[in-house]
Amino acid sequence: MDAKIEKAIEYWVETANDDQKTSDLLIDNGKYLWALFLLHLSLEKLLKALWIKKHQSTSQPRIHNLRRLAELCELELSDDDKDELMEFTDFHLEARYP
Repeated sequence: MDAKIEKAIEYWVETANDDQKTSDLLIDNGKYLWALFLLHLSLEKLLKALWIKKHQSTSQPRIHNLRRLAELCELELSDDDKDELMEFTDFHLEARYP
């Protein structure tokens, strides 16, 4: 695998893990709104890492829609999984743009 691709994947995975850890701390302190916001961000980054790996390109989609990102990664998801990804996306947009 190309070093540039590996570095991009590493970046997205590491920052996703950091966001998830921060989300855990927020949950522990009752800050659920921002915890969910960061969980969305973490999922988005992991999907972008997967997209980069699958497509061998660092020009990942510049979108926040988790369901669409999963589709672009060609993941096979159940209808329930798709619905949950859309719930995260809807929440993310409401939190950013009330």
